Amino acid sequence: MAALAESPQAFGERTEEAAQRSDVEWDALAEKLAAQVTMAMVLVEREAEPIGMTFVFFDEADAGGARIGGLWVAPAERRQHLGKELVHAACTWVEARARRRIRLWVATDTAGAVQLYRSCGFAGTGVSKPFPGQEPRVVAELMRDLGAPTT
Repeated sequence: MAALAESPQAFGERTEEAAQRSDVEWDALAEKLAAQVTMAMVLVEREAEPIGMTFVFFDEADAGGARIGGLWVAPAERRQHLGKELVHAACTWVEARARRRIRLWVATDTAGAVQLYRSCGFAGTGVSKPFPGQEPRVVAELMRDLGAPTT
């Protein structure tokens, strides 16, 4: 909820929608994620408060690929390499499962996020689309070959 409240423009769901979920629904979602072998959540906490997160999951459209989504870093923690650490953890999870590529969508108007992903070795695929529910914003697809070194 902190991520949605602080950076609503970064997600495809609105804070108001998420806030309507019951504790039972949140618990069920957490249990579902914990039981998965095709997806994971990377969460960083400080003093029991979330300060960063991302999701990583197998790409059903690409047998050798995976995707990152929902990356968020608390404002006070930004520009301190936590975003890179989250991306690295997601890539490590993917590599351990013998996947060769990782893709993501990034809003083209979020220069900091685009710069983060590029510094982690991601490059544009040439594919873009309207940001779901936030048109006229645009998201661009980035990809990293996991055999390629980062800078």
